Amino acid sequence: AKLPGWYPSFLAPNPQVIKQISNTELLVAATVAGAVTEMARTSLLYPLQTIKTRVQVDQHNFTRRPPPLTDQIKTLGTNVQEKIQEGNLYAGVTPTLLVSVPATGIYYGFRDVTKRMLAMTPMSDTWIALMGAFVGDVVSLCFRTPADALALRLQAQNETVGDWLGDSLARLPMVIATDLPYLLSKVILNRLFIHGSLSVETYAEFAVFS
Repeated sequence: AKLPGWYPSFLAPNPQVIKQISNTELLVAATVAGAVTEMARTSLLYPLQTIKTRVQVDQHNFTRRPPPLTDQIKTLGTNVQEKIQEGNLYAGVTPTLLVSVPATGIYYGFRDVTKRMLAMTPMSDTWIALMGAFVGDVVSLCFRTPADALALRLQAQNETVGDWLGDSLARLPMVIATDLPYLLSKVILNRLFIHGSLSVETYAEFAVFS
């Protein structure tokens, strides 16, 4: 890891090569670490995602004029309680875990291997980070998009999931086109903020608009 520029050079430890790690080992290690993290995150937050999806479906099916904002806020707690009482808050979690967990692991695996390979080129650190995120995100979305489509239909308790695979593959190019700018903008802002060329206030302003 690189030390920040303000760190005294005389305190910096001498670099030591403990073990040479191949690209295959790096791919496996990063994939496993990302997959385990995603499994824990999904297991903890999936019930909240299910409740949010069902509340959104109810609001979408409300054809009359929506009530005032104050009434909507008052009924929000009641709606959440009703969704909890309906149970089955982990509906659709199986396809989500089966695909999103390896998809997240694949993202970190391909990202880290790509960054390592590009580190030997004259590209700047920012471009290396962007290309790593680009490759990892495209490969990951090919696995994640079908799982998200199936999970949303199961969470909404639809009687039939329809052609979820065909629909998800048809919208995959649009998903990639809309997801990449958001991801790459975060990478750029994070690097600018970490390297000190962007203040906290400016970072917050740019992060909101991106």
